[in-house]
Amino acid sequence: MTTIDRPAAPPMPPPPGRRVAPCLLPALPGLNAPAMLAAGLLWYAHMPVVVVTGPYDAHFVAGMGIALTAAMLGLPAAMEVADA
Repeated sequence: MTTIDRPAAPPMPPPPGRRVAPCLLPALPGLNAPAMLAAGLLWYAHMPVVVVTGPYDAHFVAGMGIALTAAMLGLPAAMEVADA
């Protein structure tokens, strides 16, 4: 009896949710970043948990906004690399 070598089947594409999630996931917390950068004092006043930590610091709120923006922009690329 002889066996026939068959070419390997092509990999299956990821389910649709795996392509959509990398784009939507960073958008949720990322909506907070523009508010932090554009109106830091207003953002600070409407976040009860943040107000408890101490007085408003413009540099701190802007730094968090920039960090959140960087994470928002970099997460889809990182998730694509993880899929590879």
